[in-house]
Formats: sequence, structure tokens, C-alpha cells
Amino acid sequence: MGTAKTTSKVFDKGPLSTASSFFQEVDEDHVAETSWPKIAYIIVANFLGAGVLSIPFAASQLGYILFVAFLTAVYLASLLSGKAFYAAFQALPKSRALSDIGKACYGNCGETTVRFFQYLYMSLVLIILHLTVLYGVLFLV
Repeated sequence: MGTAKTTSKVFDKGPLSTASSFFQEVDEDHVAETSWPKIAYIIVANFLGAGVLSIPFAASQLGYILFVAFLTAVYLASLLSGKAFYAAFQALPKSRALSDIGKACYGNCGETTVRFFQYLYMSLVLIILHLTVLYGVLFLV
């Protein structure tokens, strides 16, 4: 559960030549400093933050046992995702965002693809949040 402060040379050798050019573009003093539990908690907060207004309704529709089981499954999946993100940032400690890892692995196409899905996800979360609020307002009125 420590922090990522070591410099890894994972991609310096081998077929991924874009990684070496990526390291030249990033500031020399930047090192990823987070732990996988912190990343997992951010993921959980992201899942719950989008639908926090609908949690009581979802619990009442699913039943509390199934709801707690589902929420536990989301939490466990977030822990696994947090470990995967942590490993990726350990492999490329100079990366600042997930798109940097996409660029280091697959070049500009990888960076563009990761950014596209990040912005798509954020847009869908915004739509879900607005629909949830709309449903809550209509239910109260």
C-alpha cells in the first residue's frame, strides 16, 4: 500500500518505441504518488456520485439484500480496477492521466481512444444525473 516513487524502465526496451518518446515529452520531476486503495475509493465515489440521488429508490426496488450484494460487487470490482490502474501507473510513473498510458502503449491513436471514452463516460454520467434529478422532481410534484 505504499506510494509509487520508483522509476520503472518497463517500456524502455522492446517494440514499444512510443514509450521512449513519451518519456521525453513529460516533465522529468513528475512521479505518480498514489496508492491503489486511493484509486479504488475514487472509482467507488465515481460510481456512487453519479447515482447517489437514486440509491434509496434502487434499494427499495431491488430489496435490501440484493441491493447490498450488488453494492458489494461494485466495491470489489472497484478494488480490482484500482489495482489495475495502480499497476499501469507503476509501469509508467511519469504519466499524469490514463490517456498518457494509452499514448505510451499505442501512440496518438491510443491517447485519442482513451480520451474519447473518458469524455463519453463523463457525458453519460451527466445525462444520468440530470435524468435522476428530473425523475425526482417529477415524483415530488
